[in-house]
Amino acid sequence: VIAAFDAEAARSGRENPQLRRALGEVLGEKGDRARAAEQLLLAAELVPEDAELQELCLTALDAAGRRAEAEARLLSLARSSVAARARWIELATRYAARGDAVAAERARTSVVEAAPLEAEGYAALAAERERLQDPA
Repeated sequence: VIAAFDAEAARSGRENPQLRRALGEVLGEKGDRARAAEQLLLAAELVPEDAELQELCLTALDAAGRRAEAEARLLSLARSSVAARARWIELATRYAARGDAVAAERARTSVVEAAPLEAEGYAALAAERERLQDPA
């Protein structure tokens, strides 16, 4: 089915992000993580504004063991929006989990740097620092 769809898309020059997403979700449910991630990534490239699809991509990449790709995608998503404070914090958490304290701190401070005149960034950074000091 996927090969036929790929061939038709290549022949016609038309893609169907909804079908790619559905294929990715079904493949993920069947445990074919690598192929699920590929289908979801193709769909996400076609509709980058779909936040739910972006989350599915991150989950699929993690499930497929492609954590570096998930981090790179998360970094790109965080950079794409001033309102992406949660993405920066998630990226910091991922960096810290793999032992890269410098990258984690850089991601945390990016919360403020993304919008230095907005109080919300400072508040988010303060909340993250407080969480780190009192992990309980």
